[in-house]
Amino acid sequence: MLQDSSDIDLLVGAQFLPWELTAGGFCFSGVCDQDGTVRPDLLVIENPDSIKLVGQPGTFWGWLCGEARFDRTIVDVPFPSGAVRCHLYRIREPGRNVFGVAVPLNASFSRRVAETSGELSRTALIEDATQEAISCLRADKRLACCILRVPEVAKVQTALGSAVAELFLKEIALRLKHVLSTPRLIYELGMEAFAVLQELEGDVEAATAALEEELRRIAEQTFGYPYDIDSMVLKARGGIGYAILPNDAGDVGELLRAAEIASYHAVLRPDAGSVARCPQSALDENRENLVMAAEFYETLLSDQIEHCIQPIVDTRDGRWIGGEILARWLHPTLGPIAPPRFIGLAEEYGYITDLTVTTMRKIADWVREHRLEGLRLSFNIAPADFQPKEIARLANEVVGQGLTDVAAVVFEIVEGTVIEDLTQANAILSQIKAMGISFALDDFGTGYSSISLLQGLEIDYVKIDRSFTHGVATDHKKHRLLEAIVFAAKSFERSLVAEGVETEEDLKIVRDLEIEFTQGYYFAKPMRLDDFASSFTRAGALVA
Repeated sequence: MLQDSSDIDLLVGAQFLPWELTAGGFCFSGVCDQDGTVRPDLLVIENPDSIKLVGQPGTFWGWLCGEARFDRTIVDVPFPSGAVRCHLYRIREPGRNVFGVAVPLNASFSRRVAETSGELSRTALIEDATQEAISCLRADKRLACCILRVPEVAKVQTALGSAVAELFLKEIALRLKHVLSTPRLIYELGMEAFAVLQELEGDVEAATAALEEELRRIAEQTFGYPYDIDSMVLKARGGIGYAILPNDAGDVGELLRAAEIASYHAVLRPDAGSVARCPQSALDENRENLVMAAEFYETLLSDQIEHCIQPIVDTRDGRWIGGEILARWLHPTLGPIAPPRFIGLAEEYGYITDLTVTTMRKIADWVREHRLEGLRLSFNIAPADFQPKEIARLANEVVGQGLTDVAAVVFEIVEGTVIEDLTQANAILSQIKAMGISFALDDFGTGYSSISLLQGLEIDYVKIDRSFTHGVATDHKKHRLLEAIVFAAKSFERSLVAEGVETEEDLKIVRDLEIEFTQGYYFAKPMRLDDFASSFTRAGALVA
């Protein structure tokens, strides 16, 4: 009985052998020798009955070494119901020369199988691409990874539910198998993409041109096809991206990233069903982002992200009532990194919640250290964190640090975060507001549906984007727009914050319109936390 997973060896360093049922029995593309190596001969196995279970029940079907003939081992392999391919392992066990298991690749327990469509998974793609890349390198060939991306599936999931989306995904997979010129393994990459691998041989330019021609044919026949799903006819719109190793990438991981980048480029093109190859500039940017994201995370873990605050003032008298908390990253070699750059990386690579939590903890320590009770502190909440679980974690952090006991805490969200589902958004707002936290709608006026949000979204503050306030004193059209925004917000009893006020003339208009709070360079630029603390008293500080 298998006791330790460390006793498992993949044959020939993860050499996966496809298998299928043939008229004569089971047909393998290779033979396992006594020492565990595989020869590219053909072997028909006739006795699948002498199979024993190995390891945990339902995990492996085992195969035992049989009679040794001509320096090779004849093995018996099971054919469980529904299995199409298997995965051969060698297991080291005292007293045996060869002992192993065959794991069906499309069995429900296999990590190589995607649960949604039943096709092979991303894990399988990485493993298989690694082996094919080695084979191509030895044979002086090239390996192409092609990714068919169908954003339409995710839209169907949102509109009609996961069950219909999964049916749609399976139908697309079947269609893809039908239109491929030669049978190939298909890999599912999440709910909206499939991948195939293709070896290229001969002249590079000719092979690439032939590949692109085939991909265009596949795109035309896949994206233009009507899919009958749950009594509805749906069409799959998207694109196909591809990349070639070693021309477009240095290793398999980079190859897959390049193909994914290309697939996004293909989807964004105006012509439906387009085909795109990964541009070198995009891959270079991807490499740079990976390195920078790793450096950012290291900086975050070592608590070297700097924080500052931009004061928010009472428009009537200029009294500081608090401020918006901002993060700053001083890169050791590149210098200051613009916030949109590293915030975008933090969101893309999943570090944004860690950044927000770290910020909240540092601000809580700062407030306690300087006894700054009575401030209004605003924290920016990323769209990815405006989900029940994530936003609850952030709110619990604020409450747990005691910030709500000594300060008025505001979570700032942007329009795109809530626009698709106001009912869910209001449910989240209600839950978090019950914990003593207010909400502000940031960058108001920049989206196409901002006015409607004033009525439907239960927010406390509206932050008017600087594009409506900066230079308003000399721009009559801008003045009229600002008046309309203020009138709409006050009609729904929302408090207002004017961003981007930089001159006394602009401030006068903001005051005349009775906008309660102001944030802009006229009063103060973002400043170090300690500088703010030294200027602030419990009664508030007046700016000269």
